[in-house]
Amino acid sequence: MDRLRAKKSASFDDFTSLVHQLIKVAWGTEWGTFVQAFPNGRESDDVDLPIITYHSKRKRPGVVGNGTTEIKPRFRETYNVTENGKTSAVNVYAQRFDHDVLFEIWAENNVEADKLAVKFEDFMMTYTGYFMQNGVQQIIFLEQTDQTDVMEWKDGGICRSFKYLVRLEKHLEIHQGLITEIIGKVEALYANDLPNDSIDQESINFKITEGGNTQ
Repeated sequence: MDRLRAKKSASFDDFTSLVHQLIKVAWGTEWGTFVQAFPNGRESDDVDLPIITYHSKRKRPGVVGNGTTEIKPRFRETYNVTENGKTSAVNVYAQRFDHDVLFEIWAENNVEADKLAVKFEDFMMTYTGYFMQNGVQQIIFLEQTDQTDVMEWKDGGICRSFKYLVRLEKHLEIHQGLITEIIGKVEALYANDLPNDSIDQESINFKITEGGNTQ
């Protein structure tokens, strides 16, 4: 049976959209605001508290298996697709990336900031499994501090900062039939520019039919 798609993956935007959607469902719409740091085009004094901002401080190749860093995309699997009665293969490559994600909680006073900090930490623990079901590879709590990491964005506001390691996997699906077609066109164009006795037809056929080095 043909597969419909490769294993689900999630981008950073997918992850933060999930957080936003779940907070709205779990906490309602009146609790405050969840937004990317920092709200563009808005003065900090015009933003009502409480507010939670987020951004990715750092992105780097992720860790797989026994601690190996995945420094480039690796082959994961092949599945078949059928279009117009023709079946062809799709090769799936993927690479994991580790994001240091900073969530900053802003509230009017220490009591409210601490209450929302506890609520947010419980939220992240509660829905970790759901995030992982939807393409997030791993979520690891790193630290909590009582200071903003970037600047005093909100005058008079109290900040609680949470840093998480969020491991995401980027998938790249390569349609083998399309690669074969492109290679064939490139080789044909290249061959037309050479004398007939200079054409290495065996090499061309190998690249197209046997999946030789196409780089």
